[in-house]
Amino acid sequence: MLENMSNYMASHQPGAYRAQFADFVLQVNIGTDSRDLRFAPDGVDVRPSAGDAQLSFAFSEADWQSFLAADAPVGYQSLSAMAETGKLSLGGDLQLYFRHILFLEGAFQSLRNKPQIAPAPLAEASVEPIVGRYLRLNLDGVPHRIYFEEAGEGIPLLCLHTAGADGRQYRELLNSAEVTSRFRVIVFDLPWHGKSSPPAGFQQQIYQLTTDKYVDTVMAVKQALDLEQPVVMGCSIGGRAVLHLALRHGDEFRAAIGLQSATHAESRFGEELTDM
Repeated sequence: MLENMSNYMASHQPGAYRAQFADFVLQVNIGTDSRDLRFAPDGVDVRPSAGDAQLSFAFSEADWQSFLAADAPVGYQSLSAMAETGKLSLGGDLQLYFRHILFLEGAFQSLRNKPQIAPAPLAEASVEPIVGRYLRLNLDGVPHRIYFEEAGEGIPLLCLHTAGADGRQYRELLNSAEVTSRFRVIVFDLPWHGKSSPPAGFQQQIYQLTTDKYVDTVMAVKQALDLEQPVVMGCSIGGRAVLHLALRHGDEFRAAIGLQSATHAESRFGEELTDM
């Protein structure tokens, strides 16, 4: 199985690019089996462990099989997630691990069983029920032009996207007849995101998205669209904003749904990176 990683390095353009910076030995322990992956710009060589690896990975057999699954369970989709939850034990030079994390993620995920996806049958042309418009409003006294999409009727469902993304995260929800038959789904792009324009003079500013700014933007959009007791749902920093909306403005919302929510976020950089 590990030998198949050479296909990734040879045929995958981003992998091949990152491989040119790889020159190290990784010991991989899966249950009681131990192998060395000797990465070099011209490929990878899999050998029995010789004890001279600079970095080591250790998986249980069960955790390794979960990682390889075509539909990997939550916590098994990436090396980073497995390391964070203790399903992958890291050893050796952790600076080396973080330096090559993108390369290693791609190389190991290339071993994953590929799901069998049948091509969708050719259908007649159709128009989706989503309507997109622009909303002009002031945020902190500054004029903004906010893009939003909506579909459905019923209880307002205001959806908050992830930082760096946009409302396309919720396209399946907007197209779900089961949902839109009961909810008016509304998804807006934050300023500087998606189709929402940055404010005039943006070139003289440094943009920073904070939880407070997200919460204030949601309340401004809610008021501008005259949404009465909506449900609010958010993902990642949007999920964090949902919790703060519930804490600060709970009386103005019917319900709050947090996806990957946390009241705050801590730096992911540990002491092992201080010398980099």
